Amino acid sequence: MKKSIPVTIYGQSFILRSDSSEDEVRRVADFVNQAIAEVVMTNRVADSLNVALLAFLNVAQAHLQLQSARQGEEQELLARINRLAQSLEGELGQVTDTK
Repeated sequence: MKKSIPVTIYGQSFILRSDSSEDEVRRVADFVNQAIAEVVMTNRVADSLNVALLAFLNVAQAHLQLQSARQGEEQELLARINRLAQSLEGELGQVTDTK
């Protein structure tokens, strides 16, 4: 069931409706506020829309980098599993051949 949860993002108050816990929604809002604060500190942008867009672009870039790294890790894990399976098949084949 969706709950209404008040949050403040970049000085603006919002009522967010979510199935997530209140703690989770607040964590997300805090994350967004942190991303915005980083943009404000490193750029001289006054327009709130531009600040929000730059923060979103930074978050999207970080997300895509993590996603790419995860895919690489998954591929490496699959390759290791395949090598292990081939090794086990070879060992099992040698055991069956000697009987």
